[in-house]
Amino acid sequence: MHKTYVSNSETWVYDLSANTWTNQAPATSPSARYGHAMASLGGDQVLLFGGWDVSELNGETWGYDLSANTWTSQVPATSPSERCNHAMASLGGDQVLLFGGLVDGGWDGETWLATGFYGGYRTYLPLVVK
Repeated sequence: MHKTYVSNSETWVYDLSANTWTNQAPATSPSARYGHAMASLGGDQVLLFGGWDVSELNGETWGYDLSANTWTSQVPATSPSERCNHAMASLGGDQVLLFGGLVDGGWDGETWLATGFYGGYRTYLPLVVK
């Protein structure tokens, strides 16, 4: 049996009330990937980090704005290492919590706080959980 995998970088939005999916087709978007994580930044903005990008781990950060239908590459001063299969959750405002994932050396248990996206500053802060 032969399996064919097609990767693409499409952006789809689900409308719960209409029960429909719409391909947004923004002019620019992150590369195709899987094992990435996304979290809401509030309003109609989301943050994407990492994933497996065809043949390697990815450490990119992207923000998507539904109103403008634009993806914007974010370049934080500090950020987690490249990873996939991690988790992200919105903490409200423009704060997102990132935990764990698969990195080059195996599974990672780091916790990071992403804050300031779409604000004045952009950074990830490593958190020490005791």
